[in-house]
Amino acid sequence: MQRRKVVQMDMNNHKVLRVYDSIFEAQQAFGCTHVSLCCRRKRHSDGGYLWRYAEVLPGDPGTPGYRFHKNQVKGK
Repeated sequence: MQRRKVVQMDMNNHKVLRVYDSIFEAQQAFGCTHVSLCCRRKRHSDGGYLWRYAEVLPGDPGTPGYRFHKNQVKGK
């Protein structure tokens, strides 16, 4: 199974706080247990943060080097 990067975001302003190499790494760092459900949009948040899958896209004008996975952005 291939690892997917995970983005941790502030719940209020959706600002990216940190990017983890995997769901496991994010869960270990925060003691959260539902990061995977958040990334799959089955749960809104976990541990007081929003969690989404990310793709590395160098030069993306938004967040430095990262953008939400195309299947995780509503309206696209």
